[in-house]
Amino acid sequence: STVLPDPNFSLNLQSKPTNSFFQNLVLKYGDQPEYMHPYLIGSFNSSLSISYPSHHATSSVIYQPYKYDITISSKQGSKGRQWISSYNDLSVTLDISSSNIRFFLVRGNPFVTMYVNQPTLLSITTMHNIISFSPNNSHTKFIIWFNNGQTWFLYASSPIMLSCTLTNTLLMHVVPFNEFTSNPFIGTIRIVLLHNSKHGTILDTVSYTHLTLPTI
Repeated sequence: STVLPDPNFSLNLQSKPTNSFFQNLVLKYGDQPEYMHPYLIGSFNSSLSISYPSHHATSSVIYQPYKYDITISSKQGSKGRQWISSYNDLSVTLDISSSNIRFFLVRGNPFVTMYVNQPTLLSITTMHNIISFSPNNSHTKFIIWFNNGQTWFLYASSPIMLSCTLTNTLLMHVVPFNEFTSNPFIGTIRIVLLHNSKHGTILDTVSYTHLTLPTI
């Protein structure tokens, strides 16, 4: 294409589809969000953002506003491009160059899965305030509560230590913040929105963080 001569595909792919469900991730800078049910997914400046969209309707249009509910990136290394390294009819693998992170995005899957192949300092941010978070005893599962009412689960294949970056202090010693940073981590992380409190046990059962994944 003379309009978009350098799409974000790995050179080893035999075919590079058009009009695919992940098309926005490869056009130009790949910075336009793509709906992959149940999330809008966007990749910006060597990071990946997850938005659980609401629906807004007018007499002429129905649309899903994009919000940066969770953004994941590396705290180390330079900014790099993103690449589609593999895909099929239901999934796409997105590599963030220079960050040691590979994302596995599956249509209809409530989990967003990432694999870190070398010890890496991670940043997990949100546009909301994080009002509370709770790790389990092994630090392989975190429950995170946002001030917009959302509850997210984070599962890790090995212990991960998350520390918070404070933004301000309110009354009654409530300290909201909007960023976690991690210790050097290697392994698998899966993030999921708890849409209904009744589903927590099911999500725990199928979290499957101990996956055998290819190296980047």
